[in-house]
Amino acid sequence: MFYLICICIRAHGDVLPFLLIGKTLCLGTRLAKVELKLVTAMFVLGFQHTVVDPFGESSNPLPAPNWNDILLCRPPAGSFNLKYERNNIPL
Repeated sequence: MFYLICICIRAHGDVLPFLLIGKTLCLGTRLAKVELKLVTAMFVLGFQHTVVDPFGESSNPLPAPNWNDILLCRPPAGSFNLKYERNNIPL
């Protein structure tokens, strides 16, 4: 659920930021989710993605994630980069 948050300004100039008015669903939630999916799909389809090492060479084998970190489970910071090249497929 989303909460409606507003900034209230009183007549004598005091500002009361971030008052919780009540529980209400945002009317644009579904549109925003569809937009995010569309942008992600266009990014995946429009580019060729490769994993490279910090020097720009193709990474083989891929960096291993840290399985002991339950929240993120990602490789150590700085161990790899992502390279994006534009596809010549018209979208």
